[in-house]
Amino acid sequence: MAGRERREIMEPKKEKVNGKRLGITLTIMLLTALAVGGTMWYLMDQNAKSERTANEQQVAELQKQKDTLKQEAEDKVTANKEVVETTSTYSDKTGKYSVNIPSGYIVSTTGGCEGLCASSATLNKRVSDAQYDALRFTITATDQKKPISLSTWNKETEYTKTPAEENGTIKIGGITATKYSNPGFFGTDRDYRFIKGNITYYIQVDESIDKAVETAILSSFKFTK
Repeated sequence: MAGRERREIMEPKKEKVNGKRLGITLTIMLLTALAVGGTMWYLMDQNAKSERTANEQQVAELQKQKDTLKQEAEDKVTANKEVVETTSTYSDKTGKYSVNIPSGYIVSTTGGCEGLCASSATLNKRVSDAQYDALRFTITATDQKKPISLSTWNKETEYTKTPAEENGTIKIGGITATKYSNPGFFGTDRDYRFIKGNITYYIQVDESIDKAVETAILSSFKFTK
């Protein structure tokens, strides 16, 4: 009897595992983990949304500034751009072209190239009812009767032999025209030379003619039949 009691004292009693309690504990731990994870995800998502909103606002602000600067630039161009009014259109049947006549200008078809060309028209600005400015915008068209190159035309034609320096190209009536700086009696003229079919075109602009007027006339140039 004494030996049995001794064994019971030396060997502690084994407690039974409470499955229900363990299940509750694991459930609580799982719910806690889910709650913590959910909270962290929510906070991270909110932070990402805030950053995205801030970025979108910054992009919108930059776009607004860009649009404002663009509009200001366009307004400056519009304010500085001279509007050239036209009163009528001049059509040249021989030269097979037409141009708009700026307000205050008159067309003269006399003189010019002294019989060396088929057609010459000069636009002069009105100074008074009886006088016109000496500044000229002259369009000369000549039917060469055969195809001719620009270089050959420049060498063979009397009024294009004067020393002139090439200064790029420009589209006139859809045709590529070569620009020249040509020493004239009253300064360096701006010349434009181009060919369509057998007809050579030579446009001479006095240096002091308003650039807006020059642009308006050149832009209105059209070939006719």
